[in-house]
Amino acid sequence: MKRLLSLAQYMKQGIVKRIQPDKSKMKQMRTMAHLREDFLEEHVDDKFIVLHLEAYHDIIAELITAHLYKEGLDCRTGDSLLAYAFLRFPSCAQHKDLLMQLFTMRHTIHSLKPQHVKKFLEKNHNILYEIIDELKY
Repeated sequence: MKRLLSLAQYMKQGIVKRIQPDKSKMKQMRTMAHLREDFLEEHVDDKFIVLHLEAYHDIIAELITAHLYKEGLDCRTGDSLLAYAFLRFPSCAQHKDLLMQLFTMRHTIHSLKPQHVKKFLEKNHNILYEIIDELKY
């Protein structure tokens, strides 16, 4: 696994910036995350299973981004999103390797085999929902 910088380092580099807290954007992110969560409950054929992987990634990224907007922060990279999440949320910190694997898989989605994705999601479904549940609040 690659090594992430700290949130403070991302801020120093200008990747994470202070902004005015934005409740409107926060609500938009949460709305999108909830819509994607509804999609996860739908059965998809194995050849489309990568869409579920994408949905897990996007839900988690959108919920983290909602928290950033609430706190008056804006960030531009998945790595800085994760650095924030690992600092602020115990379940994210506890499952750091899993989240890093999810984000890596999402960015290499075009080369993933459906059976590999299905196995990953079956193995980690409960943990991913635990993370999502914590991020909702």
